[in-house]
Amino acid sequence: AIESELKKRKKEIILFKQDLCLNNEIISYKFSENGSFVPLINIEGKNYDIGSFEGAINLHPMLPRELLGFSKISLRQFIWKQFYEMRRGVWMILKDKKWLNDPFSAEMAENKVFQLVAAQKVGLTIPATLISSSPSDVKNFYLKCGGLMINKILSTSPILDKVTFTHLVDECDIDDNLSIL
Repeated sequence: AIESELKKRKKEIILFKQDLCLNNEIISYKFSENGSFVPLINIEGKNYDIGSFEGAINLHPMLPRELLGFSKISLRQFIWKQFYEMRRGVWMILKDKKWLNDPFSAEMAENKVFQLVAAQKVGLTIPATLISSSPSDVKNFYLKCGGLMINKILSTSPILDKVTFTHLVDECDIDDNLSIL
């Protein structure tokens, strides 16, 4: 629907897919010899000046499988963070443009801590909740709940071939130091 409406308005649509960043879709930030800054994306060999875009839609891209499953495990988080910051650079360049779904607002709205605070502010009842990086705090909370505790992840996670759903916590999860996950 959005694409057809934009075509009616004679607007060029460029689909940039970060998951193809190793193949034919590239973000580049270049400073020329004269000091001018040129933010580019390259899609299948054609360069587009990011600053010239009128608007954007954020489609929550994921890194390509080759990077998520990078053979040197210690570098996976580093790689993810570098690509995330490159993408945030695009968002910042486009911050004053028209967004269908502003990525900064979307990130804030998707944050579970922000959601809990907002829910409390509008008067919703919040069940006993713990968000902690301490396994002992998690274990104590589990015991306080009489073993009836759910685990809800704070955000989507780029774990290869795995989806983590909200689930009832099992006692063996609590005995594992990874219970905070």
